Amino acid sequence: MRSPLRRGLAVLLLALWAGASTGAQIDVVLSDDSPVYADAAQALQEAFSGLASVRLTNLSDPEADRRPGDDTVLLVTIGARALAATLESARRPILGIAVTRSTFERMIRSAEGRQTRQVSTIFLDQPLARQINLVKLLLPGAQRVGVLVAAENAQSAKLLEALADGSGLSVAAEGVGSPQDVYAALKRLLPRSDLLLAIPDPAIYNSTTLHNILLSALRANQPVIATSPSFVRAGALAAVYTTNAQFARQVAAAAQRLIRQGSLPPPEYPREFEIAVNSATAASLGLSPDEAVRLRAQLQAMERER
Repeated sequence: MRSPLRRGLAVLLLALWAGASTGAQIDVVLSDDSPVYADAAQALQEAFSGLASVRLTNLSDPEADRRPGDDTVLLVTIGARALAATLESARRPILGIAVTRSTFERMIRSAEGRQTRQVSTIFLDQPLARQINLVKLLLPGAQRVGVLVAAENAQSAKLLEALADGSGLSVAAEGVGSPQDVYAALKRLLPRSDLLLAIPDPAIYNSTTLHNILLSALRANQPVIATSPSFVRAGALAAVYTTNAQFARQVAAAAQRLIRQGSLPPPEYPREFEIAVNSATAASLGLSPDEAVRLRAQLQAMERER
């Protein structure tokens, strides 16, 4: 049974939501003015249309008023910088997006003891089981999954090893201590793997390193399973990813839970997803993968059977 305080919060939030036209508000805080964050903010505005007013705050604007309004029922942060700034100052429920699991957990540990409100997230990264399933569908002959791992992703690598083992695969991991170590680690890794699975980490996979990583993998005749369609356009074989509209729908559902039950859902992975496949890379590797729509349907079926 919910406590009187929790019930009271739920009633208050529901009243504010029902009276959206009179000022109920969701604040969306952007880490900067990059196009990817702007697109995510637009998707959120569309998802909340008719439900509540949305106020955008951009941390790159020095004159922006970052204080939540009296009618703010939820703060949605886009990117790690926005989440960090909001954790420092806001006293409202917070839901972060565009943040990896490892980054979110590090931030929560740093804020431990200072938490006075609900904080949750929808992780930027995909569930590792979903990525393993994609490997199995695309590359049924692969046995060794290669991963580059930074220190803060060590837990993800261990989980990946357990999931891969249950699927008849093994994981070859190479640690990366700094961005300067990426190529040396990749050189050690590729002879021990059949493919490279990218675990989201901006210190490893970024605009500076991506081209050389993809080129090195292609020269080694190894496909790359990436984390975004931009990686696929650059030459990776495939990626499973979640669109801004899909993230926005999940954010809206989390907000409705906050209003109805007085609590945000616990941190969770994206529920909806898409598949991107680079047909030219597939052909160069001698592969004939299914079309993206079929792959997505197969992945959805595999998750329903779990």
